[in-house]
Amino acid sequence: MSNRYSLFVFVSCLLAFQPSEAQKVGQSNVEKFDFSLPQCVDYALKNNVSMLNANLDKQAAQARIGEIKAVGLPQIDASANLAFSPKNANFFPARFAGIDDPNGFVSFPFNNIYNANTAITLTQLLFDGSYSVGLTAARTYEKLIDKQITFNEQTTIESVTKAYYSNLVAAERINLLNNALARLDSNIREMNAMYKQGLIEKLDIDRLKVARNSLLAEQQKVVNLIALSNALLKFQMGMPVYFTLNLTDRIDKLETEKNMLLDDKKANYDSRPEYNLLSMQKIFNELDLKATKRSRLPRVIFGAQLAGITTQGSFSKFVDVQNNWAGTSGINLIVQVPIFSGGRTHYKAQQQKITIQKTQNDIQNLENAIDFQITSAKISLKNALSGIDIQKQNLELAKEVLRVTQIKYKEGVGSNIEVTTAESAYRDAATNYYASLLDVLIAKVDLDKAKGILK
Repeated sequence: MSNRYSLFVFVSCLLAFQPSEAQKVGQSNVEKFDFSLPQCVDYALKNNVSMLNANLDKQAAQARIGEIKAVGLPQIDASANLAFSPKNANFFPARFAGIDDPNGFVSFPFNNIYNANTAITLTQLLFDGSYSVGLTAARTYEKLIDKQITFNEQTTIESVTKAYYSNLVAAERINLLNNALARLDSNIREMNAMYKQGLIEKLDIDRLKVARNSLLAEQQKVVNLIALSNALLKFQMGMPVYFTLNLTDRIDKLETEKNMLLDDKKANYDSRPEYNLLSMQKIFNELDLKATKRSRLPRVIFGAQLAGITTQGSFSKFVDVQNNWAGTSGINLIVQVPIFSGGRTHYKAQQQKITIQKTQNDIQNLENAIDFQITSAKISLKNALSGIDIQKQNLELAKEVLRVTQIKYKEGVGSNIEVTTAESAYRDAATNYYASLLDVLIAKVDLDKAKGILK
């Protein structure tokens, strides 16, 4: 099952379970919007779930930078320990107790029942080869998130734009059917009058009624399609389905000129967010390798401690802080020098080098893919532009045939079958024209996306 079909099924279910009119009245936050395409895009960039999550990822990345920075700041810890030992003893040589046993030991209580200590410790990282690399990697990760936001923006703009155009085409189809029904109803009224005068047979009216019923069935399908397309557009925008969204653009007013192909310059890969994502990922991988290599360097830490200790035989003496506690303090400098890790660092670096090479291969492959996508999109747009020219000519011809056929029928030199046939041909030509127009607009969106200029 394709992703497009899966999304279609999802939105169909969404539409089926959207609130009824009575439920909508109960919604205090129901709103109505009259939006052009740029307004829909702007709304989507602020409300689409992927955009909201991408912005949250950026906040998380900024918090990650703060977390890594905190490692290089002074660290202060406080601790307290209370031990209650009702029974304790130590062993000493027997001769210390006056016993003539050179190899014997005796036990007797030595520690007090209550023992406690408190301490405040300060540590400061003075040098760590991996720390500065980690900080740079965190800033790089924030830039990576920025590129991800740009990628999500492009994806959101693409989906909203295509859904908007589909809505416009569906609206033109319903207008076309409404006009056809109006003309058909007018013909039926005229033929009823002619039938009463005995000028035509009832069979002629029945033929038109059959055509009318077919139009009504098609009209209902298009009405349902419009509702579904509108729900899909609101879903892509992150708008609640029970909101009312009216589109203000007209598809026949949109640009479909030959200059839509723009220029034939070589692709600028940096304009594609996917390319930037891979480039940033490569930098990120290189920083990982750099951190692994620097982990072989010594690590220097400064420490200082202020502590108090006591040991007492009774709790009453234990709580007499002023007389029964002894203070201690000290400073220390710790130098940790990695000597041998069993080759773990070496093999870790080898894996990271392979990852970097794989990312470089992905970048080269993406460059080829971008070149192909642009070439393919240009060809598709050229074909769509050529097709719309033919469909536009067919539409004009069908419109003229319908006009002449209606004149002939009113003058009594044509049949209602000719009018019905001409009406059907005109409707088909108009439907094909708007479908071709949608193909042009979708192809232009695909080309802009391939070039990284979709806005």
